[in-house]
Amino acid sequence: MYDPFKDFKKFRLENGLEVHSVFWDRPWVGMEAIVHSGAREDPLDMPGLAHFVEHCVCRNIPNREQNEVRHFFESTGGKVSFGCVDYLATRYQFAVPAEPEIFREALAIFGSMLFDARIEKEIEHERKIIYREFNQRYPFQEKLGWHMDLRRNLFKGHRLET
Repeated sequence: MYDPFKDFKKFRLENGLEVHSVFWDRPWVGMEAIVHSGAREDPLDMPGLAHFVEHCVCRNIPNREQNEVRHFFESTGGKVSFGCVDYLATRYQFAVPAEPEIFREALAIFGSMLFDARIEKEIEHERKIIYREFNQRYPFQEKLGWHMDLRRNLFKGHRLET
């Protein structure tokens, strides 16, 4: 049976960052950064904090506008995910043609976004986007009530109850 993960190499950098890499002879290269901080780490009095931070991080890439960054990935034929939060983690991904200059630029963008971003701009704009996402998921009060009743019954006494 084919195991796509058997060729991965694991490295730990001096700063503790764990890197898993593999080389496949393909015309594309991809990267996924997983930050092991998701909704589970949200303070009980601040639900949605990880989601809010994910939105703001990608809007505060130093010396770059998000539209410019999105255009870079699209113009190379690549794709980008500026973040996705689940219960356990936040994930950031991209895929670009396996050309050294393009890959180097993509890594520079993501490195800058993940390590140098200062949440200073677009905060209220992102708050409105999150409210819109919430309202799309729960367009009726009854749908939210049903979901919360289900959580209270399934996860009684656990933080997922809320």
